[in-house]
Amino acid sequence: MFTQINSGGIRAVRGYVVSVEADVSNGLPGFSISGQLASEVRESQERVRTALRNSGFRFQAKKITVNLSPAGIHKGGTAYDLPIAIAVLGAFEQADTRELKDSLVIGELGLDGCVKPISGVLPLVDAAREYGLKRCFLPAANVREGMMIEGMSIIGVESLGQMAAMLR
Repeated sequence: MFTQINSGGIRAVRGYVVSVEADVSNGLPGFSISGQLASEVRESQERVRTALRNSGFRFQAKKITVNLSPAGIHKGGTAYDLPIAIAVLGAFEQADTRELKDSLVIGELGLDGCVKPISGVLPLVDAAREYGLKRCFLPAANVREGMMIEGMSIIGVESLGQMAAMLR
């Protein structure tokens, strides 16, 4: 199944919205991420896979493909971990990602599934507002910073399991 959620990146000092797409299909089992990625984003597949497992999620062996779009913009940082994990859960039909159409999701994952704080929250939340999104799911430690942008509903997330439970 295919799913798509919104995340964000920073280019210079401005934020922009990134589409995180995930698809699960039959075929040779594997996990691939595409979209002009820095090494820390490519490494997220191991953090995500381990955080999912340590959060109690089990999947059939399938081909998992994740794309971060727009492909023409270089993406760096660890803030894509949580949105990639949630998109994968949506593709496996273990989370209802339709509830995230008007939301931005960002956060780094620890191997135990905890959501770690990130830098650059202000430009990311501001970009989400400019894009017309209504709410942002942020690491709990970044909530106060995110609330500085008016007109956005800010929801703090402490773990991958907590976020998945919100979407069930």
